[in-house]
Amino acid sequence: RVLFLSNGHGEDEISACIIHALNRHLFLGEDSSGGDTSSSSFVSDSSECLIDISALPLVGQGFAYRRLADQYNNVDVIG
Repeated sequence: RVLFLSNGHGEDEISACIIHALNRHLFLGEDSSGGDTSSSSFVSDSSECLIDISALPLVGQGFAYRRLADQYNNVDVIG
């Protein structure tokens, strides 16, 4: 389980970019070089993510996180 905390819109956006990149790596088996990482221990045979991500925006509504929660089933917005 990974928790992202942010203190405003800018930090929400940066964290959302990190979460998106992490999920692309975990779900799609991509890395920054474009190589295949499907043998990663974080991805099961059914391509179901084994890492739960929680996001807690300390200021504001966390709209950047909420967009990701709609896109990925492993992202939960707290608060």
